[in-house]
Amino acid sequence: MSDLRAYVANCLMHGETITDLGNGSFIRDTVTFTCEGRKFIVTQRPEVIKNSVSQFTGRFSTTTQIFVPKVAKSAAPEVLAAIDRICWLLSFACQSKVVCYGHDYPAEVPGGKQAVVGTTRFFRPVFEIRDAAVITDFIDQTYPVYAQLEKSRMLNVAIDYQLQADQELLSTECRLVFAFVLLENLKHTYAHKEGIPFVKGFFRVGPNPKDDTIPFKTMLTRMFKAVNMKVDDTRLKAIVALRNDIVHSGVSALSQHDQRAVYDEVQDIVREYLLRLLGFKGSYALYSNVNGAPAVIA
Repeated sequence: MSDLRAYVANCLMHGETITDLGNGSFIRDTVTFTCEGRKFIVTQRPEVIKNSVSQFTGRFSTTTQIFVPKVAKSAAPEVLAAIDRICWLLSFACQSKVVCYGHDYPAEVPGGKQAVVGTTRFFRPVFEIRDAAVITDFIDQTYPVYAQLEKSRMLNVAIDYQLQADQELLSTECRLVFAFVLLENLKHTYAHKEGIPFVKGFFRVGPNPKDDTIPFKTMLTRMFKAVNMKVDDTRLKAIVALRNDIVHSGVSALSQHDQRAVYDEVQDIVREYLLRLLGFKGSYALYSNVNGAPAVIA
């Protein structure tokens, strides 16, 4: 069996294990994830560890290699699929579009590269990305559930919408459009997974076209309850009201400050929901107050 090496971009996490570079030089640049019974050894470029994040943000940055030992040829596709899942989880954790842009298999034979899209971001990450133990715990906890739900809940789509909403230079209204589409996507995949009838363009309480439709807010409340998450009714009403304004007219009478406050609420809610959905237990940073006291899921 041969080793596999993958090349990854836009990941600014730090390492946990120290590498001896020789001449008395050491660097903490490596972390190991355990997924599907395999070791995925993640090594960061020295520049990522030593330099300011400002040198990488706003552009495509080749930051990372992932080494997987002893991969049978028949298992290579599933290992690459696992690396893609890890990249999506890292994208969520770091709030930066982490992508695999190529691999070598066997590891010592140069392989192909692929066209990918994404830039490095360092803005309100879910976790302290310089604490590799925290990131490792997150990946090890959530990978099994992510692999189980990735297709039925379109988790890569949800994470991508979340990142798209937070791109630089977007107007608040555009951020809100992405955020509301994200909520619609989560609601839609939840309802389908639960077998809620979708008849003539609406989710309904029964299978008949004349059965009552289920309002957006009601469906969100059910979705949150399914993961033991409580969202204040006043918060949801404000989100739904602004969603109706933006979706139906493209503008809102609310001030930019108030619109931004609702956007921050949506980001907080989605962050918590995805963590709960993935089975995560522990502390994380709120989007609305990333430098404040951490939120905790027990």
